[in-house]
Amino acid sequence: ALLDHIRGTYPHWNASGGADHLWPLTHDEGACYAPAALRRATLLTHWGRDEARPNGSSEYHLWRVKPHARQMYGWQRCYDPCKDVVLPSWKRPEAFSDSPFMRANGTAEAQGEARQRDVLFYFNGVLGTTQQLQNYSFGLRQQLHKLFGHLAQQGSVVVTDQKTSRYSEMLSRSQFCGVLPGWGWSGRMEDAVLHGCIPVLLQDRIHAPWETVLDWQSYALRVPRRQMPRLLEILRQLPSERVKRMQGALRAVWPRFTYLSVFIAESARTKAPAASLPTDAAELAESDAVATLLRLLEARLRLRRARRDV
Repeated sequence: ALLDHIRGTYPHWNASGGADHLWPLTHDEGACYAPAALRRATLLTHWGRDEARPNGSSEYHLWRVKPHARQMYGWQRCYDPCKDVVLPSWKRPEAFSDSPFMRANGTAEAQGEARQRDVLFYFNGVLGTTQQLQNYSFGLRQQLHKLFGHLAQQGSVVVTDQKTSRYSEMLSRSQFCGVLPGWGWSGRMEDAVLHGCIPVLLQDRIHAPWETVLDWQSYALRVPRRQMPRLLEILRQLPSERVKRMQGALRAVWPRFTYLSVFIAESARTKAPAASLPTDAAELAESDAVATLLRLLEARLRLRRARRDV
């Protein structure tokens, strides 16, 4: 109905077939459930699954909505990395209150931060251990738990589904943090980056936020599913200098996974005290997720004009 209204009321969509429009998709499986008519639009999503003809990833998956499935974007693919954008999910400052980036000046972690990270690998979330959740997370979280769940008591490797009020603290104490899907998207990438914990992507063919925009390999690792049994070996073999460089890269990119400008603007609008933010939050907001998206779109517009003028 919304698309019909746009088509019938304004000339812009029909002029380009939607190619110059942005369309946010916030379903658990992102744009998989977008109408196929949105195929030419730039889709803003948090679920970067780039397989062709993807099978559903959740109990709500595409094939349960026949005969309408063929009319959906996800019948062919859920995400096109050449035009769509995977954005960070919304995280309020309270969600990363114990992050070293939130202490005083956000551009500089406290000295000795690396020495405080006494947990090698951390993942806390639903592990799909019940019969009802056997298809959850493509079985990835179940596999991780089977391999390493028994090590949680040792302290340096924690894979658990036990909720804790110390979640932010634990992320800040960890060197590496697991990034795995849930019923589709998961905010674990943002959790890791916002706490200076090196993200370990354990999700084949699924792009993380900004993966096609930033030099993600400078601050994150991707471990293929077939190598998950060797996960701890891989992490322990990383040279300490590389780990330090990745932690340094996280200090540079973390604002791009926040919406600091929104929090600051809302505080000014309501005249309410802002949440506890770094003292240089206004400066950091100049490179937050909103600013990053606008710069990306500006760069794409310049490229389009350059190609048109050739």
